Amino acid sequence: IQPSPKNLKNYIRYFLLASLLFFALFLAKKYIPNFSNKTLDNTLIFCDAEKVVSDKFQTENHTFGNGNTQSDLQAYSGKYACRLDQKNKYGMSFVLEQPNVGERYKVSVWRYRATAGQSFLAISGTKNLKYYKQENRFSIKDKNNWELLQTYVSVPKYEGKGSLKFFVYLADAENVFFDDLKIEKIAFDSTTQTVDLVKPLHLTLNENAYQKIVNKRQNALQEGFLVSADDDWAKGHIKNEEKNLPITLRLKGDLLDHLRGEKWSFRIKAKGDNAWNRLKTFSVQNPETREFLNEWFYHKWLIKEGVLSPRYDFMPLTLNGKDLGIYAFEEHFDRQLPQFHQRPEGVILRYSEDGVWLGRKREYDAFGEIMYHPHLTDAFESSPAKPFKSGRTKRSETLSRQFQTAQSLLQQYKYNLKQSSAIFDLKTMAKYYAITDILQAYHGLFWINQRFYYNPVTTKLEPIGYDGFSHAPNWIKRPFFAYGTYQSDANMKPFFKNLFSDKDFLEQYISELYRLSNPNYMQQLYKDLEHDIFEREALIKNEFHEYYFDYKHFEENAKKIHHIILPFNNISIQAFREKNEKQILQVVNYHKLPLRVIGFGQNEKIIQDTLSEKIWLEVHKKNQVPKYYEIETKEKTNFIFYELAGIDSVFYSKISDWQRPQTTLAHQSLWEDKNWKKNKAFSVDEQQKEVVFRTGKHEIDENIVIPENYTVKISENTQLYF
Repeated sequence: IQPSPKNLKNYIRYFLLASLLFFALFLAKKYIPNFSNKTLDNTLIFCDAEKVVSDKFQTENHTFGNGNTQSDLQAYSGKYACRLDQKNKYGMSFVLEQPNVGERYKVSVWRYRATAGQSFLAISGTKNLKYYKQENRFSIKDKNNWELLQTYVSVPKYEGKGSLKFFVYLADAENVFFDDLKIEKIAFDSTTQTVDLVKPLHLTLNENAYQKIVNKRQNALQEGFLVSADDDWAKGHIKNEEKNLPITLRLKGDLLDHLRGEKWSFRIKAKGDNAWNRLKTFSVQNPETREFLNEWFYHKWLIKEGVLSPRYDFMPLTLNGKDLGIYAFEEHFDRQLPQFHQRPEGVILRYSEDGVWLGRKREYDAFGEIMYHPHLTDAFESSPAKPFKSGRTKRSETLSRQFQTAQSLLQQYKYNLKQSSAIFDLKTMAKYYAITDILQAYHGLFWINQRFYYNPVTTKLEPIGYDGFSHAPNWIKRPFFAYGTYQSDANMKPFFKNLFSDKDFLEQYISELYRLSNPNYMQQLYKDLEHDIFEREALIKNEFHEYYFDYKHFEENAKKIHHIILPFNNISIQAFREKNEKQILQVVNYHKLPLRVIGFGQNEKIIQDTLSEKIWLEVHKKNQVPKYYEIETKEKTNFIFYELAGIDSVFYSKISDWQRPQTTLAHQSLWEDKNWKKNKAFSVDEQQKEVVFRTGKHEIDENIVIPENYTVKISENTQLYF
């Protein structure tokens, strides 16, 4: 069908109009910036620095400030990045208006530093939203030296209008590049998450029971700490929706931080066959006493790695209808603890701490303060092993037998009568110490805080990790527990020394410490717990508004441990040749951990002479004369190879052609020689105790050693040529 001329003109007109409209939309999208940050999708805000419009970085959905810093000198992805120097100290930035309280964001950016110095990823609150956080430490560095900075933001409570500004800035460096700024909202899908926060705990006490608790608290405040007794328990109830749960409870905690203000700590026992959240006996306390989520994270990580740890979580608590805010609850050492972790029923025991508190009470009575003088009672020496639930243990023939065995194991360990491998489950013990190291949860390593479970199947003791955090200063000053353990000033108690002297344990411990401190492992660990952390952090913020979980501190400590644990080539071990014996080496270990010699070679790449039995080298003790090990080789060799037990890596040192340094200098004592005074260059006056050099020119071809208490005189115009 042939179109008429009139219809053809209309078709052409419509086509041209449609083309013009499409072209106009294209230009608008390409060149007109979107200055509104209130878009439909703020779950992912991303700036790749590739496009600048009107001095602003522009992406499809968002606009970012300081587009004038765009540079093509470096880029993590694409062609461009944001370049900062002393003239332009602030780079890509984004303002999030009116964020919802409680929302959480993961913020990251890639950084390249041409020179050393300080440069940051920062988040700042504006108007009524008071908030500030910055990050300079990187978590990952790629092969091109780009560093990933990342942090987390939880929106705090605020009233009225407020906003969060995300930005990068320079402090004192030059030529720093930032690329791929990402602000990612952490979403929670209720269909896939298993987070189940505990319902509020409502405690009720009658007037007499409440007054009993008040009187006990007052006595503790006067005495300086809490000493619990069997008659401290008071009757009460937990109010449930279905029925009231009968309980007994008492004050809990040794020091007064558990009794300050209105947030007192309690030990609670459910009566009869009852239980609260499947717990028969448990404690509740101010979450601040265990550093909030730090303790929870410690428990979760131990359990993930198969180490026993009590159930620990958070919930609101009321006492006789009064809201006391957020509390932490912790399972006590009852038979439910091993059962919950699929262990057979076994006795749980500890060293008695009675002597410690008797000594501290005497100190407080005499001086008005606790000075922690252990010599008052020799508490560790005099501390017997005691079982938890001693009454039930005595009534059970099986548990009684278990306790007899378990207490003997602890006694054998205390006095180093058996190898640790015959007493403990070494794999579990190694994980326990490694995780404690990375989190620096050292409060639980005090011997009075350690708890053990006797596994009747393996017939070994297993540690129960808990109470890792407190307000007390960190008593371990080393990067990790075994670092410097073998030094004379390491303050190593026999309780730890016996364990870390066991080579089997040391190998397991180093292996676990290296594995668990790997940055990739740490990132996956946080990712696995991220949703649970978010929920609990939001709950805690209802009372402690400024709190946030500083996981970055743990991640940074793990990275530090992971890198310093390894020895160095040519440094950690030094080897010297014995005089006139090319096959005899004198070897010393300068690393902070024991090392093992595994073989020798002619170059640093190939071990040609592998030892059938590896040679352990003890750690050199600082400020002491080095201890050398004499090692014989099959033939003259150039390199010695060694390893750190538990880690599959080989290190080497070039063998010196010189003898090792001598600790005593062998030289001739000329003043003991009767002929020392016969010298053409000087004369000796015995009465005046003077050595007088003669005027003139003298060639000296022997050592001159002048005894003490002699005066030396050299006249002018005297020349000595040595």
